Amino acid sequence: MSTPLESITPELETWLASQHIFFVATAPLAGDGHVNLSPKGLSTLRVLGDNDVAYLDCTGSGSETRAHLQASDDKRLTLMFCAFTGRPDIVRLHGRGRFVTADDPAAADLLARFPDLPGARAVIVVDDRTCMVRFALRTALRKRSFSKFDVTSRPRTPVFGTYGSVPSGADSRSISSSMRIAAW
Repeated sequence: MSTPLESITPELETWLASQHIFFVATAPLAGDGHVNLSPKGLSTLRVLGDNDVAYLDCTGSGSETRAHLQASDDKRLTLMFCAFTGRPDIVRLHGRGRFVTADDPAAADLLARFPDLPGARAVIVVDDRTCMVRFALRTALRKRSFSKFDVTSRPRTPVFGTYGSVPSGADSRSISSSMRIAAW
């Protein structure tokens, strides 16, 4: 269950800044369009205020976000952050986006907030309407009984080499069984 927040708190701002990657999703209103979901990163997100964020849009990917924002009257956009270390939190910022090209005079103040990255072509400003925080893996962290696959009580055969390779002279059945348990 997600918890809505009325604004981006200082603690949440610090957490957002510590994430190395986030995802941007847009979708056109037309039924024949496709949903665009793109990874972003490289310290390209900035919190502008209690309910506003912006990210630096760089070359290297298509311009689907720009196309969706220009073609849509409602300009819906979602940013999603997932913690890959620490607490397993997921944060979604739902809002309306606008595309400010780097050569637009209004972009100068925005661009000054970001590192000077090659390929910076625009700033996407998101007026955040809803901030949802989810503590996603609570159920996965509860103590469970796994019987057959209980890796804590079974001796594990060490796996050598890269994942998926079998060292010369090893029994491939025992290695693959160990790899399944270790990967699980």
